[in-house]
Amino acid sequence: MSYSATEASRDDARPFFLYAFTRGAEVFRFASTERDVSAFGETFEATAISHGTIETGGTIKRDTLEVVFPPGDAFAISQLGVRGPEVTTLTIWRNHVGLADTEARVIFKGRVIAAKPSPSRIAVTCSTLYSLLREPGLNRRFLRTCDHVLYGPRCRAVRADFSTAGTVTATDGLTH
Repeated sequence: MSYSATEASRDDARPFFLYAFTRGAEVFRFASTERDVSAFGETFEATAISHGTIETGGTIKRDTLEVVFPPGDAFAISQLGVRGPEVTTLTIWRNHVGLADTEARVIFKGRVIAAKPSPSRIAVTCSTLYSLLREPGLNRRFLRTCDHVLYGPRCRAVRADFSTAGTVTATDGLTH
């Protein structure tokens, strides 16, 4: 049976989710199942992980997803507090028990933006990758070698070193 047929079936649909959190070269894989899942040539660790409703609303800034971990999960604990300069991204796949991993569908791609603990869980908040496009970036112009204004106060280039003196002896073209 195909993914579409299984998804539409009331009796055969047994969905589960695969989560891959990537931070630099490290990948943390989880499955919302009772046993570990082998998919895409990798093992996804069975854990009590879940997520909220995936919405694509009109306000990109609010397109976030809360992923919930058990309170003692090592990966979720690592997301608390200062996480360092590396961005942690998340990919979520949806599939059904009994279907090949090639049938899995990507249903969310985003990045971790916050984590909040409580006595019964750790909630990791993620925003969609599309939301990055709407955020203001650096408002300075950067060149390959220098980000200072040419010949400005912080520029080390000396204007005289790049100037050539000359005298105009004739012009040709439009005149006023």
